[in-house]
Amino acid sequence: MGEMKDIAEPRRTAMTVCLLAQVQAAVRDETVVMLSKRMSRHLKRAQEELLEIEKRQKETTEQLLATFRDVLTALRGSGEAAPGAWEGEASLDDLLALKNARAAIETAGGFEAQLAELEALDVLITSVVDAVWS
Repeated sequence: MGEMKDIAEPRRTAMTVCLLAQVQAAVRDETVVMLSKRMSRHLKRAQEELLEIEKRQKETTEQLLATFRDVLTALRGSGEAAPGAWEGEASLDDLLALKNARAAIETAGGFEAQLAELEALDVLITSVVDAVWS
């Protein structure tokens, strides 16, 4: 095989351009493969995080529904509110229903714990959505 300097100028330029085109195509192909692998990793991580969020949301929803059911059960037995109940003249049944409702909420962790759990879930969902879309 001869050397490049032995080849005539127009042909040498054409061969150099072809070689450069092949190298550029190879670099583009490698870049696309690398990007595809990276996106695949991001997608897999996002899917795992989404499953975790769905699991936590399901648990939170079940807990909130159970608490709400306990509150409704406590309030259901109290009967109709007295006509002046909202004016400071609450009946004993209304006060007992309120006490039972508060006890049901405290048994489930209290107002602050439930609000904190909802806030934490909201922050988690927001951060994952931001991470996935950024």
